[in-house]
Amino acid sequence: MANKEITVNARHQLTFTELQHQVWETVDKNGFHEDDDKIKAAYMIECDCIPDDVNDCLVFASRTRIMERLMMVVSEVGEACDAVRANDVTNLAEELADIVMRVMDCAQQWGIDLESEIIKKDKINQGRGHMHGGKSC
Repeated sequence: MANKEITVNARHQLTFTELQHQVWETVDKNGFHEDDDKIKAAYMIECDCIPDDVNDCLVFASRTRIMERLMMVVSEVGEACDAVRANDVTNLAEELADIVMRVMDCAQQWGIDLESEIIKKDKINQGRGHMHGGKSC
């Protein structure tokens, strides 16, 4: 997966990392990052921060925003489940793409090299046993 090029069209190819950044830029352009500073300020007021506590309030605001963004991933998973229920393979494919794009946006926002993390996690999983963790579908 490292440096594997993803075809966007016949004239241009992106690496996974470039695609992650492009997805973030699209989400930003579409206004999904506009409230970040407002949310931080609102939480600072809400938790009645005094100067010594400002960092604690920002950490809380950041954690809350992270959870909100992760719930957006969950909402896309729900839409994928709806597509399965409707036996709509075309919509399922679109919703799976939405899930990956939401995750890419989160990773880019938080400075995570998702490609490297996927490679590391795959190596860990390769060393694990069959159905590790005792979980099943």
